[in-house]
Amino acid sequence: FNIRDYDQYIFKAILCDFNPKEVNDWIIVKDRKGWEFSRLLHKVKINLFDVMPNQRVSLKTLEAFQGFSIHESSIPFDIDRALTDQEITETIEYCRFDVMNTIEVFLKRKGEFDAQMDLLKAFKLPLSNIGKTQAQLAAVIFDAKRQNFKDEWDIRLPNNLDLGKYKFVGDWFLDKNNHKYEHYVTGARGGQKKENVHLKCMIAGLEHIIAWGGIHAGQVINITCEPDEVIIDADAGQLYPNLMRIYNLLSRAARKPEMLNYILDTSMRLKAEGKKKEREPYKRQCNIVYGASGDKTNPLYDPLMRNLVCVYGQVFFIDLIDKIEDIAQILNSNTDGIFFKVKKKDLPELYRRIEIWEERTQLKMEYAEYTKFISKDV
Repeated sequence: FNIRDYDQYIFKAILCDFNPKEVNDWIIVKDRKGWEFSRLLHKVKINLFDVMPNQRVSLKTLEAFQGFSIHESSIPFDIDRALTDQEITETIEYCRFDVMNTIEVFLKRKGEFDAQMDLLKAFKLPLSNIGKTQAQLAAVIFDAKRQNFKDEWDIRLPNNLDLGKYKFVGDWFLDKNNHKYEHYVTGARGGQKKENVHLKCMIAGLEHIIAWGGIHAGQVINITCEPDEVIIDADAGQLYPNLMRIYNLLSRAARKPEMLNYILDTSMRLKAEGKKKEREPYKRQCNIVYGASGDKTNPLYDPLMRNLVCVYGQVFFIDLIDKIEDIAQILNSNTDGIFFKVKKKDLPELYRRIEIWEERTQLKMEYAEYTKFISKDV
């Protein structure tokens, strides 16, 4: 647990005959990176898998989530003398307790480990890659070479877009005044606060928030269909990777762009065959390569492509809403799909309009039907 940032360097320090206390203080007290302590540590090669979730959370928090007692040591970590026999015994018990709980956390997250191993097997990568994040693996799979792009805000819209009455949304994305992720605004009490740059507007009778990270519209609602109605959840299958493939929006740092076709085609084939486990590593890579293009530390970093994928997804869905809102009540919008209520008698016309949209955009919708829709605190 947290082996990537801490334990591996303590282990390597011992193997290199350093005082592990000095390395501990380097990381904890001085807040330095373990690899910065000595170049000798680079010579010790180990294969590691960090049990800590990507959304960093302490082991103590996870112990509490699992209903275990939060076992704390009464011995200060910065004690300035040798430990007594009793203190050594207590320290060992404390450490053993955390080790046992690390095992419990690993067993609950073993699916993450299996997915990582499946990625290595699927793309024939050496075991030394087991410690990489999945975004780092994407850079390896696509053979990315870091480039310094200077065109982050050269925003454009797809040529086949038809926003209809919502053309102002496209204009907002093209407006250079909006080409920043955050800005300062004056708060209720006069002070300055930072917030995401966004457009708040009414679309299909529902307030939408449109921003560089995605679109959202929701409401506190509890709707049960009448017998002649149905609620549809319409999602675009593999939206971001399909946008990257169809509109050539993959990171330009990828030296093996053909891998996107291979990964996406394999993912869709395995889905059609019902092979959920086999599909998982391909499905993950489809989405992770998008996120990696927005990560400054990743060789796939290409902020313009990241922006365009997100923009294209948003405007195409607003395009679709424009075409169906006269026969469908929009209940909720998100980045890759919409919920709407429709009369059953209007379903053939609805699907006809969506098919026209699909032919124009080359995106493909997937549907689920419901009789009740409840949302709260979204």
